[in-house]
Amino acid sequence: MTIDSLFPASHSILSETVLDSFLVDRYSLHAAYQCRLLKSWINDTYLLSDGRQSYIFRVYTHAWRSKVEVAEELRFILSLKEAGLSVSYPLEDREGQLIQRFQAIEGERFGVLFSFAEGNKKLDLTLEDHQSIGGFMGQMHLVTESLVLDRVTYDRVQLLERPFEYIQTQLDAGSDSGQFLQRLKTYLNHQLEQIERSACRKGSVHLDLWSDNLHFESDGRITLFDFDFCGNGYLGMDIAYYSMMLYAMTPDMAAYHEKLNAFYDGYRQSTNFSVAEANHFPVWAASLYFFYLGVQCQRFSAVFATPAYVESFIGKRIRPWCEFHQLPI
Repeated sequence: MTIDSLFPASHSILSETVLDSFLVDRYSLHAAYQCRLLKSWINDTYLLSDGRQSYIFRVYTHAWRSKVEVAEELRFILSLKEAGLSVSYPLEDREGQLIQRFQAIEGERFGVLFSFAEGNKKLDLTLEDHQSIGGFMGQMHLVTESLVLDRVTYDRVQLLERPFEYIQTQLDAGSDSGQFLQRLKTYLNHQLEQIERSACRKGSVHLDLWSDNLHFESDGRITLFDFDFCGNGYLGMDIAYYSMMLYAMTPDMAAYHEKLNAFYDGYRQSTNFSVAEANHFPVWAASLYFFYLGVQCQRFSAVFATPAYVESFIGKRIRPWCEFHQLPI
């Protein structure tokens, strides 16, 4: 077999040099700005800076998000900004456009320039930090409860069925972990079906709100960024996701409960969740474990989402969560 034209690629990295010239021209910036790749993950993230002011430019992976989905993500972000929440928001180019289009080797890709989230990440969050994050999420939900996006709705198919197809490519169905995951999927499917009949709050969710996507300033102000997984669902899913991530990062259970209660207290200062919603948090969180493991197997099976990784993820993340909450599986 011979290939005379450009060799196909599944994910290319756009040139920093060419992208720098493009962005300086497209956004009417002075020539001192320099562009460098910060991270290549599901999407590629570039830092554009002149040493005094910085921006973030995201290039979405080919076939990961449609232009409509990107536009709806930006609408989600701008609705929060207009409500006074501190978020990394999209910026218009000199022609008033928010979304750029690139014809990469693998196909069409989209790019968006975002404001830089001031401050820095914090690894060791205080109780006050967790309370602030809870307050931020509560304020966000006041806005998004009435917002419907033309994007994914996180139902049973999206949370369980499709992810399970990807997970199975890296997991022996007859193994102990494979059988455990099948039982868990059956249980969660039933529970989510019951929730669909409930009166839990619905709206648009961020679904990745935790410390890694927040910057903290010295005065305690926080700014949220990375809305790539936003979509439609139960607002309680955001709370469940935060509690799940906090559990994974806090081995001491006394400290975990103290931090989680501080987060709840902050949330209640803005709005509140019902007892029924709180009872669903463990199920939503376990379903989100399913979803994100599926994303990893879909996007990174050739990198790190190998059978050994999947086994480890189930054993170190999903099983402990289910045991801690005594899910009957």
